Amino acid sequence: MLFRSEDAPAALPAVQVRAERTVIELLGPTTRITKVSFADDQLVDLSVAHEAGTKLAAPQYRHRIERVISTMLPGRWRAHWDLEADTVRFEIRPTLPTRVDHPTPIITKDTLYKLPMASTEDGKALCWNMRGTAPHLMICGKTGTGKTVTITGVVMEAAARGWPVWMCDPKTVEFIGLRRWPNVQIVATSVPHMVSVILLAQREMERRYAMVEAEQADDDEFEPLVLVLDEYRDFMAMVTAWWQSIKQRGMPTKCPVFEAVGSLARKGRTARIHVVMGTQRPDAEFLGGEMRDNFASRMSLGRLSPQGAMMMFEAPYIGVSVPRGVPGRGTAVDDDDIPVEVQGYWTPDPRRAEKKSDTEDLAILERLRPATTTHPRLQVQLAEELLHPIDDEKSGST
Repeated sequence: MLFRSEDAPAALPAVQVRAERTVIELLGPTTRITKVSFADDQLVDLSVAHEAGTKLAAPQYRHRIERVISTMLPGRWRAHWDLEADTVRFEIRPTLPTRVDHPTPIITKDTLYKLPMASTEDGKALCWNMRGTAPHLMICGKTGTGKTVTITGVVMEAAARGWPVWMCDPKTVEFIGLRRWPNVQIVATSVPHMVSVILLAQREMERRYAMVEAEQADDDEFEPLVLVLDEYRDFMAMVTAWWQSIKQRGMPTKCPVFEAVGSLARKGRTARIHVVMGTQRPDAEFLGGEMRDNFASRMSLGRLSPQGAMMMFEAPYIGVSVPRGVPGRGTAVDDDDIPVEVQGYWTPDPRRAEKKSDTEDLAILERLRPATTTHPRLQVQLAEELLHPIDDEKSGST
């Protein structure tokens, strides 16, 4: 028997009958349908009271129910669970636009350390909260999913706040348009330059730690420095090959830059140095547990595999049903630590926008461009200590 709200019509639409039968099969025969809503003859909302009990405490079980609902009913559905009240509301997912232009930065005391990156299904801005528990950001996405566009947006938000940005671009061509962007001090593309930029960031971090220890400064007084490491998997391979080509007797087996990246991830928060890491896949072989855990703010673009979902969100079902073929569409953790579907902001590449004279994109860039340049361009040279033999009996060098 189907339980219905008192004002339900005598002759129910077939989709409602199917929905009620499905929910009762999933949650048990004592389940009651308390509210049903339609819009333009489409079922859009279903509120339920149940007695399913403690088995719903497992997120995997709740996700299975949501997946079955989306499979059995038209459209894509999501659920809002109230486990204390033994109720759940199923609703059609709001339709996300396929493009959301990067809005004008609104920089106040409350938003200074919250860098907006995307729009959620409910139309809210999803931000990287640098002052929370996630000082570093990981953005994962295959080619064509919008990873470079999203990183560009984060860089421009940081630059708009007057902060210095240092970038490492192993692919050499992804961020050409940012080379002359105000407050982007360097876009390093060669291996020696990328290594030097990272070691320079580590040196700055240690300098700031020394100032705090000597009580010459407080960590809140430091200006944030944003360090972007794109295509980290490629970066590791390139650095490893380069290091083998220059390594001499007495030098460490592995390039010291890898330890520097780990140190920045572990200690950068106190020194106000924030790392943005871009990668196509969050593989365990190069993002071990400690490294991955230090990047608590995460965003995946495109549809994840169950293995990738486990690496990114520690659950094999999160982000695996994102619509295919929509650049910028992905999954991220919101301020409530809940994974949500998002549409990343469209942030144009300055070089391409200028070349095409795209007035719409140029207008977006004009809104994002800082009025003044507070940090001049940098020129770095290969750290000299890398080229001198190091007395390390444990290096295992040959």
